[in-house]
Amino acid sequence: MKKTPPAPAARPFLTPFGMFSLVLNAVLIAWVLAARKPEPPPPPAAESAAKAWPRELSPYAALGSFMAENNRIADLKWTPDQFAAFQDGF
Repeated sequence: MKKTPPAPAARPFLTPFGMFSLVLNAVLIAWVLAARKPEPPPPPAAESAAKAWPRELSPYAALGSFMAENNRIADLKWTPDQFAAFQDGF
């Protein structure tokens, strides 16, 4: 006679607890997403007229523009005060 292995012990507590945890997490995520209010975009910055640099300083102005574009400074969305503080520190 062949002996069949016993069936694994059922864990009745873990399955309902796991399902409860899953549903609770889904409800919490839905609540957090529903409670978030999208922030309105900041008003566009005033366009400043391009300053005409003297011939000796124009390479430095080009370098500054290159750094600003490639470091994506505009993506930081700083306020004018924050940018002025950055320029003072630089």
